Amino acid sequence: MANHLRDIWLYIVSKLKLKTETKVVLPPVDQVLGIPVTSANALSIQAQNERELKRERRKQSNRESARRSRLRKQAEEELVRRVESLSAENMALKTTTLSEFIKMSINEDNQSLITEN
Repeated sequence: MANHLRDIWLYIVSKLKLKTETKVVLPPVDQVLGIPVTSANALSIQAQNERELKRERRKQSNRESARRSRLRKQAEEELVRRVESLSAENMALKTTTLSEFIKMSINEDNQSLITEN
């Protein structure tokens, strides 16, 4: 793993070289990283990277879960509004139906009274 880090370091430095063939003196990789490059440190760095990757995945998963929750809540609120609207319409229809029934009943009574006279 230490060779891999050194290769990465050399690649980065090769991209930074000046066009005017100025000699670039590179500090050792362990001085740049601030820690000696050993296989244990390389594994530790790899473990940190894996934890960071898991953390990012978890954050993304939480964002998606929150989005789904918001959509469910919006759908539920829409259903509540629809139930209220339909309940009001149902009540209005019941009132109209009752009123029509009463009128029809009165008309029948009137007709029977008229036919009796």
